[in-house]
Parts: sequence; C-alpha cells; structure tokens
Amino acid sequence: MQQNICLGCGKTKDKSDLLRFTAIHSGEIAFDFKQKIPGRGVYLCFDKVCIDVATRQNKFSKAFGFDVNNQDTDYILGLLRHVYEKYMFTLMRQGVGAKKIESSVSADKKNTVKNAKLCIVSGDVGKDTEKNIERICSRYNIEYMFFSKKEMLSDNLDGKYRAAYFVFDKKLADKLKEMADKLNEINNWVV
Repeated sequence: MQQNICLGCGKTKDKSDLLRFTAIHSGEIAFDFKQKIPGRGVYLCFDKVCIDVATRQNKFSKAFGFDVNNQDTDYILGLLRHVYEKYMFTLMRQGVGAKKIESSVSADKKNTVKNAKLCIVSGDVGKDTEKNIERICSRYNIEYMFFSKKEMLSDNLDGKYRAAYFVFDKKLADKLKEMADKLNEINNWVV
C-alpha cells in the first residue's frame, strides 16, 4: 500500500487513510475525494487538529509553492462537507435509479418497508412524521439517520419531497452511513 505524509501532523499513513488535496488553478485547491486528479497532491489526516495546523501554519502554500487562497480551517471543512454531501446524493440517485432506494410513499405502497436496511429521513421533518418513521423503523428493526433538508433532498433526488427514503441494499446502506458519519464529524468540528 502506498503511503504518504500528513501535512498537519507529519505522520506517515496509508494513502487510503488520508484526505488528498490538489492544486486546480494558481491559488486554488480542491479536495480530491477519489484521489485521482492529476498533479501534485498533499495529504491530511481526517482530523480537525491536522487541518488546523496545516491552515494556521500556511502549509498548503508551502507545499504547493504558491499562495493558496482561502487557506483556513472553515474553508477546508466546507470543501469536505460539500464533496461528502454531493457523493451521498450521487449514491442516493444511483440507488433510486437501480431500485435499491425507494421513497417512503413508494415503499409503503409496495409493502416492502420491512426489507429495508436503512432509512434516510429529512432532517427537518415535523415531529409527528419523525415519530411515525421512528415507530416504523423500530417495528422492523431498521436503522435510520437524519440527513439534509427537504429542499435539498427533493432538489437532488426525484423532485418530489418525501419525508424518508428506504435503502434496501446492505452495501449501499453501509456506504451511506459511512459518509453520514464523516459529515456528522465535520459538522461537530465547526464552532
């Protein structure tokens, strides 16, 4: 396994355990989620301390050899949040298209809710809807998580607002939970 050094703490780790950032324009950097963008890359641990150290000590500029715009922790966390959210929506759209994810309305009509592995709930549903979804998930032992707002879900999925989406594929459910955990951790870092 290829190893790289974290820009923040200086520890050597497997490349797959690090976040990669690359220069895309003079003065601009991007979070290279899939670690495939050509060009010079720098690596960071998925850790707020490492991100803080790298930004406070101007390590992005030093590593790339030019002044990096917006080199602060909030900007880097914003890049991470944006990419992880986009990736979750991409996974969800693909899951809907492949019939691995169904809206709560569709799953209820087909009576397939009991086979779900995960329920993704709009983060701003009403209390009654939230209790109803919790009751259904509890009855069938379905893990659930709150994600995004209704407008973002409807804009990024099927265009109609649904309070929840049921995921029927275990591998997809695990990947979505992993991304949600990363997003939650990033959101907890923001002061």
